[in-house]
This record gives sequence, C-alpha cells and structure tokens, in this order.
Amino acid sequence: MERQNRNKKLFSDILIYGAGAVGAKFITFLLFPIYTFFIAPEDLGYYDIALTTVFFLMPAINLQLRSGVFRFLIDNSDESRRRAVINQSYRIMLAATVAVSAISAILALFTDIRCYAYLFGLLLTMSFYEVQIQIVRGLGHTKLYVACGMLSALLISLFSILFVAVLKWNIEGIFLAYIIAQSLVICIIEIRQPVIRKYFSLGTGNRAVAGELLRYCLPLIVASSFLWIVGNAYRYFITYSMGLHANGIFAAAFKFATVIEVVAMIIFQAWQEMSVLQLNATDRDRYYSSVLNAYLLLLTGIVIALSFALKSFYGLLVDAEYAGSVTYLYALCVAETGLALQAFLSAIFLAKKDTMQVLYVTLASSAASLAFYYILIRHAGLMGAAAGYGASYFFMAACYLALIRKSMKIRISARTLITSAIILTGGGFIFYCTENILWRILYCAVSIPAIYRALPKPIVREAGRRIAGLLGK
Repeated sequence: MERQNRNKKLFSDILIYGAGAVGAKFITFLLFPIYTFFIAPEDLGYYDIALTTVFFLMPAINLQLRSGVFRFLIDNSDESRRRAVINQSYRIMLAATVAVSAISAILALFTDIRCYAYLFGLLLTMSFYEVQIQIVRGLGHTKLYVACGMLSALLISLFSILFVAVLKWNIEGIFLAYIIAQSLVICIIEIRQPVIRKYFSLGTGNRAVAGELLRYCLPLIVASSFLWIVGNAYRYFITYSMGLHANGIFAAAFKFATVIEVVAMIIFQAWQEMSVLQLNATDRDRYYSSVLNAYLLLLTGIVIALSFALKSFYGLLVDAEYAGSVTYLYALCVAETGLALQAFLSAIFLAKKDTMQVLYVTLASSAASLAFYYILIRHAGLMGAAAGYGASYFFMAACYLALIRKSMKIRISARTLITSAIILTGGGFIFYCTENILWRILYCAVSIPAIYRALPKPIVREAGRRIAGLLGK
C-alpha cells in the first residue's frame, strides 16, 4: 500500500468507525444521566458491578473468538478458508454455550443472585452479538458493522427509557433492554448478510482451522481475565471498603470519562486493520511511530477539552446526589489515556499473531493493578481508585512498548512526551484550583494550538485533506 494511500485509508476508516461509534455512544451517553434520576446510587452501583461481571464471564462462551475471527478474516480472501474459520467459530461457541448453560443451571439451584436470569441471558446474547459483528467486520462489511452498532445503541436506549423511566422496572429493565436489542440486531444481520446460513454447518468440522483459532484465542482468553482485573478490580475494592453508594457515585464520573474510551475504540478498530496491512512495509517502524505520537497528542487535547466542558455543565447532566463525582472526572480522563495507549500498542502484537506476549503483559499488569488499587484506595479513597486505574494502564502501555522495542524501532518522541506532560499537568491545575470558566477557555485556546504544532507533519497534512474534503473544498 502506498504511503499516501495508507494515511488516506486510516483516516477514512477512523471516520467510518467514528460516525457509527459517536452516534451509538452519544445515544447511550445520554442514558446515564437519565438513570441517575430514576435509579438510586446503591442500585446503580449493583448494576455497574453486575455488568462488569458479565463482561468478565463473556470469554467463557465466546472464547475471545471476536478477536480471532476478525484477525483470520481481514487479510484472507479465500472463500473456502473463510467458510472454515466462521464455521469453526460457531461450532466452538455452541459447545461452550452448552457447557456454560449446564454449569449455570446447577449454580442457580444453590445461589440467590439478584437478576440471575437476566444476567445469564445478557451473557449469552452479548457473547454471540460480539462474535457476529466481528465476522461481519472481518468480511469487509464495515458499513453494516457500523450500522449495527448504531442500531443496537438506539434500541437499547428506547427499551431502557420504556422499561426504566416509564414502567419503573429499575436495573432489571436495563438488562432486559440489552437482551432484546442485541437479539434483534443479530436477527437483522442475518437478514441483511446471511452469515449463519451461508457459512455454518453441523457437519464435519475442520480440525486444523479449529486448532489455529484456539492457539490464537486461548492466550487471549486468559489475558482478558487479567485485563478485566486491571480495568475493573477497583469496583470491588470500592464496594468492599466504601459500599455500593460510593461505587455508584464513582461510576457516574467514570461513565463521562469513557468518552475517551470511545475515541480509543474508534481509532483502535481502524488501527487494528492498518497495523496488519502495514506489518511488512519497509518503513513500518517509522510509520507506526508517527501514528503513535500523533495519537498521544490527540488524546491530550481530548482530555483537556472534554474534562473542561463537562465540568462547566456537570450540574445539568446528573442529579444533585451525584454532583460530587465531578471531583474524580479529570483524573479519570487522564487515566483513560493509559487505556487508549495500551490498546494501540496491543494491536501490534495481535497483528503479528503473538498473543502470548499479550498474555504476559496482562498478567504482570493485573498483579500491579491489585497492588495499586489496594494501596491507593485504602489511603486516598475514590481519588485513589482513579489514580490506580491510570497507573495500571500506563504500566501496561510501558510494558508493551518495552517488548515492542526489542524487535521494532518504535518510539515516542521527547517533544511529544514533554508537550503532553506539560499540558496535562497544567490542565489538572486549572481543573482543580479554579471554578472560573474563563480560565478553562483560555487554557484550551493556548494548549490546542501547541498540540497542533507538535503533531507529525504527514498526519497533519492528511487530516487537513480529509477535513477539507468533508467541507467540500
């Protein structure tokens, strides 16, 4: 792929994924303030814990095939090979579903967990939904993939409003909204793009392909468990030491900070594909470094703009009972930068199909995160949870970068590091030390041009061309 064309494709993919993700996440972003008016902090804290646990258990059914099917399909145009990959993915998931269902039925006899049936239904639905849309994406149907994400978010929102705000079904209504919405989207995918009917068969499977998939995915299954610890263990530390009410308050700030996570996922999806296509390019290392430096500067600008804007209108976005959560907003936004960086760097190992390195990094990072959370939450409460979250992901990003540099000459420039560090430090000072909105506006007016000047010039030129094209110039 030519140098100019790869930048063009990267930006085009970011815009396509962004159009879908921004629309989808904006819809669900508006839901959380609604939840705060109809659901008590204790119930919202339980919802947060329960949904997090479902995400943790999802690999038990989908076996991280959401990552495997995309990687094995994206650079493969052989139809028989595609059929074997997709067919084996469904066969593996069905076997896992039968096993998990049997275990769940036994557990139901001896446990009394709130919303147990809803949570199990959500586990099944989300597992199949994630694999289904990644198959669609891997087959090259990017627009359908994006449309399904937007439709899922819209349906979840409509059903949530109906069940929570109108019918007063509390958090049970949210879980039911997810189950119905994603089930409908799976059916719509099959109508528009008959993946199951075209590729799935109960006949003899392909053991060789199954073996390849499992060798790629199995390290990711274990890694996802450790990654879940990194990103979610703080909830249990908070709940244990401070209660569900505190977890609900912290969750309010966290939901707003995840806007950065949305941006990270948009770029990760585009970068995941491009990192595969450019893996054997002659100037691979320089190109990877250029995108990485631009990405860190972009994240810095987003942290400043988002946190300042949210602080200005926070009282209008949440119920008064959650207003104090604004204290943790800036720290969480900075912490999300670490999450974004580690995801970006992990894509390189996924492109190389070196999932064992991902496992090693997440294992070390999960151990470090438990230490961070235990020490920081114990001594600094909810602010310690935000600091521990950020420290965990920055530690992971540093590990990835250290491993990458053993075989590639990828680096973050001193100019990028200094610019980002100065701007983020100054932003924290403005956020916490003044309530004057004019200072926040002035700081944005100074920092955004500084970030622009520090960006790699090829990235700036391509971004300018893409923006000009959108404006019709």
